Amino acid sequence: DDLPENTFMWSGGCALEDRLFAAIELATYIEKTWDGKSPINLIGHSHGGNVAIEAANILGQKGLTIDTLITIQTPVLKEHQLTEGNVKIHMNFYGALDPVQKLGGHGLTSPLLPTANQYKDGDWGLAGRTFANAGNYQTTRLSIHTQYYNDVKFWRINLARHINQIPYLKPYLNMK
Repeated sequence: DDLPENTFMWSGGCALEDRLFAAIELATYIEKTWDGKSPINLIGHSHGGNVAIEAANILGQKGLTIDTLITIQTPVLKEHQLTEGNVKIHMNFYGALDPVQKLGGHGLTSPLLPTANQYKDGDWGLAGRTFANAGNYQTTRLSIHTQYYNDVKFWRINLARHINQIPYLKPYLNMK
């Protein structure tokens, strides 16, 4: 509804190749549109967080640093880790009761969650919830994986609790 006009959308595909392709597209988009002085802030939900991590790594190889990376309910996988120095601030929001985040890994099917088996050509298996070298914030309301990912009001409230770490985001959150 009131998402920023520069919102990057990708396929949402579950395979590693889908995420890497989207990361290349995102990094290319940023390179083409960045004015050279504004902060670069990336926010990603679920595997979109992994897309943002990979885009940050690509941009870092080209000498660009991401000011703030916010990952929301992102499955933490060894395949998607930030290269040190590519991001100034990484804030990770997770829900301890979110089963999709925990099972958003790779290589397994689930007899308990039949819909998970649709990802047989993608990634499904155990994953972590927290990143090393990130501010990891457990948000108790995050128990349903897709319930709040596009609820801008919910994220403005949750980010406001930690806004002192990222004051240049205040204008984007309509805060004084």
